[in-house]
Amino acid sequence: MENTERLDRVYTRLMRNHEGRALWHKVDPFDMEPGSVGYFDADGTWKLIVHLLDDNFPCGCWAHLERAVEEPNSDEIVWGPKHSPHVWVSPRTPAARGLETSVNIRLDEGHERGAVLLTEPPITREAVTDDKPLVHWFAQNADKILKNWGKKLNDHGLWIVTKTYATRRCIISLLQSQDSELAIALRVDESGCLTLTRHPEWSRANGQVTQVMYQDEDGVVVFMGGVYITKETLSERLEAEERRKKQKMFRGEGGSGDGEDEQHFTIRATDVDGSEALLSIKRFDSP
Repeated sequence: MENTERLDRVYTRLMRNHEGRALWHKVDPFDMEPGSVGYFDADGTWKLIVHLLDDNFPCGCWAHLERAVEEPNSDEIVWGPKHSPHVWVSPRTPAARGLETSVNIRLDEGHERGAVLLTEPPITREAVTDDKPLVHWFAQNADKILKNWGKKLNDHGLWIVTKTYATRRCIISLLQSQDSELAIALRVDESGCLTLTRHPEWSRANGQVTQVMYQDEDGVVVFMGGVYITKETLSERLEAEERRKKQKMFRGEGGSGDGEDEQHFTIRATDVDGSEALLSIKRFDSP
């Protein structure tokens, strides 16, 4: 079976039940951190526009954040392999903590796609404790955002990043056929988790398998969460009308704020041609 779908989309969809949106392409933590505004281009590559928590922004004609946003909290975590459903990750032989063991990775019978993320500890998690000031800033500046970034918003949608997970080294594997199978040496760390060794090596790769490996002492972002903003289509606008019958609109020009705790709500803005635009705002931990 030939798979023609873009690999980044396949990977993101398969890994949607984990810590957020899974990233196939390499992303530098300095380009994607809580408070960043950007988008994923036509190739799935992250493009930073601006960082809202930078001391030099917002300024000029942009409205300031309604109140100070705390600097992102940072935690260090140890993970074992992260994988999609119907993927088996099993050591060939038991190993004591601190030692290496060969691990087999394969698909369940009857399934032709799966994904696995292997990381080197520690994982660094950064997140803002409250995203409301960032969302309020977007609502207050919606007209200017359409004027300055309208094409990017129309073509790709915009993200306000609120959470990231990064590691210094990772391997991403896509298994794309029933006979796909991998064998790799992993280290059993002190907590019992299977993690990447300093110099990971595969002993076997069968079937249709695509792999990428990234390493950077400054880190590589592997998952992100945030607020996703798009312009509503006609069908979405009709659905929004139904939602507005049940809840008040959250207005960027100074409404009551009703709906700000919802995962999905809508704001009104003025487009560059003077027409009304409805912007859909969704809080996402996973796509």
